[in-house]
Amino acid sequence: MNSIATLTSSSGYLQELTLSLERYAEERKGRNHFETAIDGLCFFRSDRVMEPLPRALRPAICLTIQGAGWALVGEDRYDYEAGQGFILSAELPCRCTVAAADPLHPYFGIM
Repeated sequence: MNSIATLTSSSGYLQELTLSLERYAEERKGRNHFETAIDGLCFFRSDRVMEPLPRALRPAICLTIQGAGWALVGEDRYDYEAGQGFILSAELPCRCTVAAADPLHPYFGIM
């Protein structure tokens, strides 16, 4: 089943989470991948659009907080933006990228 879940941004949760992630990342300048105190929970930040990279995605729940990206799994392309996410139930080879980001509005994703 191919689906992307969407969170509503009307509650302000995404804005609040974006501000929290920006503060956390600002304290750790020069990095783009951040492990958290919660085992297995990390987030990614990018202030630029990136070239697609091949990788194997492990089972995870992924959520885009700000910006946009896409993943190509086999022949299927999945586009996602702020408030959207997906669940991976098995390790899958894919190509994925950040498609919308800049220094003022960086991409933030949680996995």
